[in-house]
Amino acid sequence: MTVETATQHKAAILKSAAKPGFAPGSAVGDSAAINIMLRSDAAAETAAPERSLAALLDGLRAAQPADGIWKTSGQFLARNRPKDESNLVNTMWIVLALAKHQPLAVPLIPVRDRVQEAIQKSPPAVSTESLMLRVLLAQSAEKPTDELLEQLLKAQRADGGWA
Repeated sequence: MTVETATQHKAAILKSAAKPGFAPGSAVGDSAAINIMLRSDAAAETAAPERSLAALLDGLRAAQPADGIWKTSGQFLARNRPKDESNLVNTMWIVLALAKHQPLAVPLIPVRDRVQEAIQKSPPAVSTESLMLRVLLAQSAEKPTDELLEQLLKAQRADGGWA
């Protein structure tokens, strides 16, 4: 998502987030909205940016399922990959958005660690997006990426692009 797109939708996202009971991945809220808010610095546009960001991050932490994976909906489920991988891709985007807010607050470290565990337990990536996100998360955690990069290169098409 571009900064321009996020800016266009920021008011609607903030309005949705203000609804009582908003939580990422719940019936009321959408984890994709949390991702967008984190990546677009939506909290910075509020009257109390630090408090808004803290509330956003607290909501994210509180709503994380025990398995670490936030459920997704909409276009994420319309992709050519298994539903479980779509949920994992959504979750990896959220963790990458969290990386923007470094150093990571101590209460959010278990959030990130649960996602890392879920990635390790998950089947190999089907989609290029999932594989690339795994590479980026491994790099951010200073873990080896050779095997993942090899898989990514094997998925490259003859014309130099990826599906």
